[in-house]
Amino acid sequence: MSVFCDVHLTEMESVSYLWQVGINSWVSDWVRCTEPGCLRHFRWSQGYVDIDQQIHNSTRKLRRCPKDPKHGGSVAIVEIRDDEPIWRCIYEERKLPLKCFNPECGVTVDITLTELEGTWSFGCHRCEETFILNNEQIRQIKRAFDIAA
Repeated sequence: MSVFCDVHLTEMESVSYLWQVGINSWVSDWVRCTEPGCLRHFRWSQGYVDIDQQIHNSTRKLRRCPKDPKHGGSVAIVEIRDDEPIWRCIYEERKLPLKCFNPECGVTVDITLTELEGTWSFGCHRCEETFILNNEQIRQIKRAFDIAA
């Protein structure tokens, strides 16, 4: 799912940052604005915020998912329609007619396709199994159902 900058309304790009505090360090994945000089970033747990060498909390714009509090500040601009930003939870589920990967099930059912931090999965409502998709399967599904990369 694409995320757009809340300042420029342009599509953001993926980036990973290594953070270090004392002896502790960790990597976190974000998306950032591609406009020159723009410091805007987005992460599901942080919302929109400016980052240069540090996170500037005073610039934070966080919208919580109204459907699921576990999604944190996951509401972002995911589409521009008629020059207007469309705000939606980045974990929004999609129901698609696909053939289940379980060979014992194998029927075409409406499945729920979910993207969570770059990992795509679906759960079959008939056999109740969950499947993690590989990159080729993701490309095929996106092509078949015209889902933006």
